[in-house]
Amino acid sequence: MMIEHLIFILMLNTPLCFGDDQTDKPNVTVSSGLTIIPAGGNVTLTCSLKSTSGWKYKWFRQIRGKDEVQVNTSTEESKNITVSQGGIYRCVGVRGKPEVYTPRSDEVIIEITFSNKAVVNLQPNWPQIFSGETITLTCEVQEGETTEWTCEWRMPGSASYPAKQLTLNVSESHSDEYECRCRSVNDWYSSTEWSEAIKLTALGKPKARLRAESTYLQVGSRVTLTCSLNQSYPLSSGGL
Repeated sequence: MMIEHLIFILMLNTPLCFGDDQTDKPNVTVSSGLTIIPAGGNVTLTCSLKSTSGWKYKWFRQIRGKDEVQVNTSTEESKNITVSQGGIYRCVGVRGKPEVYTPRSDEVIIEITFSNKAVVNLQPNWPQIFSGETITLTCEVQEGETTEWTCEWRMPGSASYPAKQLTLNVSESHSDEYECRCRSVNDWYSSTEWSEAIKLTALGKPKARLRAESTYLQVGSRVTLTCSLNQSYPLSSGGL
C-alpha cells in the first residue's frame, strides 16, 4: 500500500510532456482564406488543434534571406491573427509549466501584389521577327522608380527564369508567349501581377529576289532593278 502511494505522488510531481516521437504530439495546422492579397489588404490565419483545452499559440514569420521571427499578437491565446505582410507563416501550440510545444505547423505562404503594372518592352520592335535576329525583352514596372526590383519570366522551357532582361538570338523555337513580373528586393513575397503576355512569332529567313524591267539594254540606257522579299514587300530599289 505504501509503495502504491509513493508511485502516485511521483506521478503527480512529474511534468506533463509528450514523448520524443513526433507522433505522440498533437498536430497543428494553419488555414487561410486567401494566400494572395493586394497591397494594403489583409488576411486572417487560423491555427488549429484537435484538442483545444488549455493551449496557447505562437506565430512565426520568415522572409527570404532572414531568420524566422515570432509575430507579436494581442494575446498568447491568439489562434487567429490578421496579417498584411507577405512571407512564410507557421504556428505552434504551447501549454503547461514547463511549456510543451507541438511540432511546427506546415507553412502558409502569403503574397502581396502591388498595383504597379509590369510591362514587356521589345527592342527592336519590328512587326516581324526572323530567325537569326537578336532581340531584347525588358520587364519594366510602371511608376515603380522608387522601388528596387528583381524580375522573373515565364517562358518556353522554363517555369520561371530570373532576369530583368532577356536577350534572344531568335530561332523558330522561341515562338511562344512571354510574360514577366517583378518583386521588391526588400520583400520577396511582395510582387506585381504577371504582365500581359507578348507573343513572339519567329519566321524563317526570307529569300531576296532581284527583278529588272528589262535585261536587254542599249549603250547609255538605264534600267531599274528591284530587290524584294518573298513576303512581297520591297527592301530597296534603285536606278542604275
